[in-house]
Formats: sequence, C-alpha cells, structure tokens
Amino acid sequence: MSMQKRGAALALGCALALAFVGCATPTGPNDDHKEEINTEATQLYVFNYGGGFGREWLDAAKQRFEALHAEDSYEEGKKGVQILIDHRKESLTSEQYKTSSNEVFFTEGVNFYDLYNGGTFLDITDAVTEPLSDIDADDTQSIEDKMYEEQRDFYGVTENGETKYYAVPHYFGFYGIMYDIDLFEANKYYFAKDRSLYEESGLLEDKFISNMNPTRSAGPDGTEGTYDDGLPATYEEFFELCDYIASTSVMPIRWTGANYRDYLTSLMASLMADYEGKDNMMINFTFDGTVDNLGTLSGTDFVYDGQATDIDEGNGYELSRTDSRYYVLKFLEQLCIDDNDHNKYHTDPVTQLDLAFNSGFSHMDAQEYFLQGGYDQGIGRAAMLIDGNWWQMEAANVFENMADFYGDELSAENRNIGVMPLPKANEQKVQEKKESGVRQTIVDAQYSVAFIKSTIDEDKIELAKEFFRFVNTQESLVEYTTITNTTKSLNYSLSEEEMAQLSPYGRSTLALLADSEIVYPYSKNSLYLNNVSSFRVISLFNSYVGNSHYQWAAEAFRDYGVTAEQYFNGMRSYYTEERWNQLT
Repeated sequence: MSMQKRGAALALGCALALAFVGCATPTGPNDDHKEEINTEATQLYVFNYGGGFGREWLDAAKQRFEALHAEDSYEEGKKGVQILIDHRKESLTSEQYKTSSNEVFFTEGVNFYDLYNGGTFLDITDAVTEPLSDIDADDTQSIEDKMYEEQRDFYGVTENGETKYYAVPHYFGFYGIMYDIDLFEANKYYFAKDRSLYEESGLLEDKFISNMNPTRSAGPDGTEGTYDDGLPATYEEFFELCDYIASTSVMPIRWTGANYRDYLTSLMASLMADYEGKDNMMINFTFDGTVDNLGTLSGTDFVYDGQATDIDEGNGYELSRTDSRYYVLKFLEQLCIDDNDHNKYHTDPVTQLDLAFNSGFSHMDAQEYFLQGGYDQGIGRAAMLIDGNWWQMEAANVFENMADFYGDELSAENRNIGVMPLPKANEQKVQEKKESGVRQTIVDAQYSVAFIKSTIDEDKIELAKEFFRFVNTQESLVEYTTITNTTKSLNYSLSEEEMAQLSPYGRSTLALLADSEIVYPYSKNSLYLNNVSSFRVISLFNSYVGNSHYQWAAEAFRDYGVTAEQYFNGMRSYYTEERWNQLT
C-alpha cells in the first residue's frame, strides 16, 4: 500500500472512530451538541435515538420550526422556540421516560403496550387526527391518514368506545443486500437470458452476460425490462453469482463480524417474509389463519403435510414447521459453512482475511471496507453488503472522506449502489411473485415510534404537539427522505423532482418499496402482547439440537457444525405444545 493510500485509509478510520465516539451516551440532555440555552426563548427537549438514521433530518426540522415560530410566545416574557436535541443510543423503561428531561421522543425497539400500560405516553389524539393544512397548506391529510391500516389498528387504543392515539410509527427499517451497481456493470455480473452457451460449455461464466450475449434474464420479479433484470432470481442463482464473483478475484459479500448473529438472523427474517408473503407472515403475530406450507423433513427433502392447518393461539407452535423456515435456513447455511468452497464468499482476495465472523469487525468497519475496497490497495473490492437500509447515513463520514480524497464521484450522492431485490427460494416462487405483482414482501423490523411523554409540563403540551405535527407534514417527510435516503414508516410519496434529489441508493430503495408489500410485525392478539419479546422477527428461529439451545442459526452453523436439517428439526423440539402453553 502506498503512503498516500495508507494515509487515506488512516483518515477514513479516524473519521469512523470519531463518528462512533460521537454516539456515546452523554451525561444529560443535549450534551452531545452543547448548544447554549437561549434564555429569551422557550425550550423543547427532544430525544432522538442515536442509531443509523442519524440526526441531520431532525436538525433540519429544528431549524425550520424555530424560524417558523421566531415571533411566537409560549411563555410569558419569552419569544421564540429553541429545540434542544439529545442524540444517543439508549432504551429506557417507562419510569425513565417519564422522569427524563426530554419531552418528545423519536426512538426504536419499543414495546408499545408495555409503555402504554406504564403511563408513559401523553394522549396525542388531536395532534394525530387533525389535518396538517394549518402548517403545510399543500398537506390536507392528518398523521392518522398517513398511517397504514395495520398501524392504525395497532396504535389506535380503544378507550370508552373511542380510538385514542399515544404514539405513531417513526422510521422504517429493514435488512437486505446492497450491491455495487458500477462493479456489476463493469464485470458483467448479470445472468443472461440466453443460456444456450452454458448448455453447450457447462462453464459457469457462460450463464452471465457478455459482449456476444448481452441480454439479461428477467431477474427475481420474473418480468423483463425492469431494473432487476439479470440479478439472481433464486437462491441457487444467488450462490452461482457468488461463485462467479469469487472466480474474478472479487469478494462476493461482506457483513459485520461483531454483529453477525443478529444481522444474519435479520436477513433470514427478511427472506422468510418475502417467501411467505404478507398474509401468511402476519399469522406469526396474529395466530389467526390457515397455512398449507407445514411439513417435516425426509433426509434433506421437505415433505408437506397432507392438509392445511388452522392456526390459533393454542397451536401457534406448529408454525415452526413452515417450508419458509427450512429454505431460509438452507440459504444461511451456505453463507456460514466453514470450508474453502464457502469461505471464499466472504474472504478478502487482497488480504486473504475472512472477517465475517470476527468479533472485532464492526458493522461500520464492514461499511468502510465495502466502500473503500478496490480504491485502497490494501482492501479488496466486494460486490455486496448485508446491512440495514440506514447504512448510507451510518457511513456518511466514509463517503465524505472518500469524496475528498478520490473525487465527488465517490460521494454518497453519486456512488452507484443499490438495494438488491431478494432472490426467491425457487422458480415457483418467482412465478408466484410475478403473478401477484408484488416485487418483494418487506418486514419493518425496527419497532420505531414517536411520542410525547405523559409528564411533560402542561404549559409545554401545545408546543410539543405543534412540533410533533410539524415533523409529520408532507414537507418534513420529504425532507426526511431526501436527507436519509430512507422513508418514515408512513404512507407518502415523492414527486419526480424530489426523487431526483436522492442518491442512487435512495432511488433504488424507493423503487423497490414502490412495488413491495410491507409487513408490520405486531398485532393486538393477547398472546402476542403478553410475549412480545418471543415474537420479534429476530426471535422466530430458536432451536434445540441435542441438549443445546440455539438462538442464532448462523452461530450454530459456523461454530458448532450444526446442519440446516438438524436446526430445522430442532425448531420443532424447541417450539413444543408444552413450551407454548407456558407462555402467559
């Protein structure tokens, strides 16, 4: 590595280190920003969860809100508003929320009904149901209007025959596979429509496009002429792609070693939701429906039950036997098997290091290496990255430093990276998706909400509600999306002009979402509400193999040599009628 390149790597590493330090928990409200208190204005203290979506969207809303109300008085003798932001990674109990110095909260990982029963929330029904046109003249909807039906059903609490709101959905998060579109284009990592060359030669490379065979396959949506043409349609094709990429001295895929257990389990949950489709996936939370994809294994073959099964609260454990679970376990096993044929999928061709299961290799390291690989001579190029949809915001410092060093073409605004539509388990599933018109089924797995605490000073309630409504206007939602290149967990759209402001990754994400259906993984079913932690999407893959309990399939495959078949059979051993009946 040249000294110049080494300097760039060092600068990027330092930038990431500083970014990480900046997320450390401060000692009190607003300590990370240290904004001086304006004693002539009214303060509103706002908590923002210090995760991957960042704070820039909230800083932008703060500035506009403060300017809008610069001449308004919310306290006698004071004029104007000062929004003070407390940005840190912290999950609180109901009592901690109530005693916090913060008043408005944007957070994630929330068990809504636990906090509701704990008296955490202020009643914000009027703020949620009133049209927003008094703030944004072009926005005639209310926040309630922008919520999806499932969200209204879940967050709408019935009290004395009336629907009340105490929190609303905040950001939208899902796990998937990101891919370097420029690298795919340059190296022709797209499947060809015409397979005659492969049929003659038997060479893997002849499955892919070339100058002589340039037309791409239909891709996972099964329809030619769409943006996923040439991408792997099935699980089998995905691993053929990985094999082909590895043969070109490029690393197929990166992910965090430090967090591989939950990241890979979250990817499994994404694959499972896409396999099941929205209606079937929701039965895992409502325990109300009929499923026809239960079965058992005969060796490595999945053998379906002879008849469909009605699922209710009493027999929900039967869902541990779905074909979707088996096939996504088989997919993950291929990524985790510890041998040369499979380790090549995540071994750096330059350093010869496999960091995919290294506890010191963080998610931000994985992002940095994905972006910097091939530019820094000491890091190999990788074609894909497993991460959450927020990753671009999380890697902001890497993008900025690379743009400064190599040029603007490597900035977040210009780097051509997309989110890959998930491959389907087999050709039958490709055809089903094509016929349904649904590109992908996506699960919103962040359990993110916004609310006002119940213990806020009465004199501040009007101001807090005003700000709460302000950040959910169409103007603010569009601003959120153009800054984060993700979406809030609400129903809204962007104009073509607004879409043009997004990065290539942002446009790719919104294009995928436009033809997808969304699973909101919660319900008002009493079994679900009393055992929320057991039914998080990341918690659906527990297994007993022998006398050992496994929560993380990736760990079982990698560290203990468990097979997908053993793990699947062990799920039935874990989710027994006896264990199920122990749930409250």
